Amino acid sequence: MFPRTNYDLPIFGVDLVGSQSGIAAAIVDLSPVNRDRTLAPAYSQGLANLPQINFIWVRLGQIVM
Repeated sequence: MFPRTNYDLPIFGVDLVGSQSGIAAAIVDLSPVNRDRTLAPAYSQGLANLPQINFIWVRLGQIVM
């Protein structure tokens, strides 16, 4: 898929890193497609207004080798 730069819509990307024991990491990003490589103010402001989440590292179970 190629971005259509005539629309000011960022590309939404998600990377999940997992194994048999579960998801180890989840990375989410918005990639701007305009010439100056910045998100439109509506997106920046919307993201700034989201509540901050403090993630806690939790591992359930044990690794058996």
